[in-house]
Amino acid sequence: MKKIITSLIIALVLNIATVSIFAQTNDKQTGKWGDQGDGTFRNPILPSDYSDPDVIRVKDDYYMISSTFQLSPGMVILHSKDLVNWETISYATPNISTLGESMNYSKMNEYNKGIYAGSIRYHNDSFHICYTTLNHGIFISKSKLISGPWKTEYLKDMYGKPITAIWWDDPCPLWDDDGKAYFVASKLRGGWTPRLFSMNDAGTQLLDAANDSMNIAGKCKSGDGSMYCNKKTGEGNKLYKINGTYYLYHNEVTKPENYRISIMHRSKYIYGTHEDGTPGTSENPGKYEEKKMLHNAAVTDLEPNQGGLVQIPSGEWYFLTQQGKGSAWGRAIVLLPVKWMDGWPIPGILDKDSIGTIQWQCKKPILRFPKTFTQGSDEFNWPVLKKDWQWNYEPKPKKYSLTERKGYLRLYAYQPLKTDSLFYAGSTICQRYFKSDSVCATIKVDINKMEDGQEAGLAHFNGGVTYSSIGVSQKNGIKRLRFDNHQTVKYFDTLSSSIKTIYFRTEVDANLNSHFEYSLNGQEFHPLGDNYILRWGKYRGDYMGIYNYNNLNEKGYVDVDWFHYDFSEKVK
Repeated sequence: MKKIITSLIIALVLNIATVSIFAQTNDKQTGKWGDQGDGTFRNPILPSDYSDPDVIRVKDDYYMISSTFQLSPGMVILHSKDLVNWETISYATPNISTLGESMNYSKMNEYNKGIYAGSIRYHNDSFHICYTTLNHGIFISKSKLISGPWKTEYLKDMYGKPITAIWWDDPCPLWDDDGKAYFVASKLRGGWTPRLFSMNDAGTQLLDAANDSMNIAGKCKSGDGSMYCNKKTGEGNKLYKINGTYYLYHNEVTKPENYRISIMHRSKYIYGTHEDGTPGTSENPGKYEEKKMLHNAAVTDLEPNQGGLVQIPSGEWYFLTQQGKGSAWGRAIVLLPVKWMDGWPIPGILDKDSIGTIQWQCKKPILRFPKTFTQGSDEFNWPVLKKDWQWNYEPKPKKYSLTERKGYLRLYAYQPLKTDSLFYAGSTICQRYFKSDSVCATIKVDINKMEDGQEAGLAHFNGGVTYSSIGVSQKNGIKRLRFDNHQTVKYFDTLSSSIKTIYFRTEVDANLNSHFEYSLNGQEFHPLGDNYILRWGKYRGDYMGIYNYNNLNEKGYVDVDWFHYDFSEKVK
């Protein structure tokens, strides 16, 4: 009861405080991120690789999705009670190889592709998650429960055929209150050009042909079907109806700066409004008004872009968005309070032009709930993997186990598609790196059952551009320590045959420098290999992975006793 009273007092104090109080500390990004424990939070709330987010509220629960590209399971689903503290609870596609063989361990050629740019909605007591894969088309995953099971299928065109065409992006459905449904997605044609379709109530089939889709910014040439006639680029589409008005949010790409600008469009009518105030139609669409929502941050890596609006029970609105373009920790998540000005939602701190800027410290939307994290340590004491983990591509079946040796993750080795290449080794399990003043990840590994040709250890990697790893290899029955800086391998000390267990560690400082270490007793750690600077690659931030493969055959395994993940909650 004392904690509840204290929280209520904090809430009253914060509500009385003026924006200028916060503004004194909002000019730069310093101090701890996330929940501050005093009724406030600091942005980013998730300083990690959670790109292309969307968010909804169902009763008193909030759900966020984020792109996962080539990682499996695909399309991560996070849960929160206060929009600040999140946990990983599910995935919309448990096996991404069902979407295409190129995302399987046997192909592994979907870097910078795979699952991305989705939206999540709740309709008819079911969750609907829509997303694209660059090489395979548009998919719909549906479930009565957020935890699944999920049924995934292709979205169909008006003729009932699966939309398998490539170069679709950023889909989002809308169920109107008159029983009609709509669907927006972008198509690459000289730029990502958004298009609007009518849709069936089940959310599984479009009712317009692609060339007949309407242009909400003004009518284009016959048959073009794009909203902007190739004059503008729109990504991250989110379609809403709020207080009787239709809103389309997306970000536009400016040239030559290549900035992403947050833009909101609105109209009283779904097909736009004509100059005389009459409603547009699919055959003769009108226009949507548009307004810039957010200024670009002074630092390009921090610029806000894709995201979604959500309303809390009190009636207040928030905008959850990603920031970053080229950050080694990926595209982080920012939460901004929204003020409505003349019917326009403006996130963050308003300037004289009624355009928002990022607000680094804010009051929490909802109090009472404890701090939670989306990634963390694992003792491997459960018969199934924690939701924190993903594989780099869909792994080979029956090549790992949490039951064959209780309390251990057993990873069986099999051949990579390219010799000694982590990016083509299927048995790699990973978690996201969190940008903090200091990060430390340590694994304890039983190496007693390794075989000749086998390599196993701890790695950093991004979306297919660079990686670095520390591990142990075996050749002619002899084990040696090794360091691999993207296939530039250095071998070090030979390990005694009596050594059955080894510890590997990565420590990352505030400047993104990773220092690898090893230990034979878990107490004394020794440096190994060169310094590795964490890097962004193909729209992915850094991930920390436990890897295992055999260049010669399918022999050998390692048992991972635990993974300990420690990070301070400060971000520079």
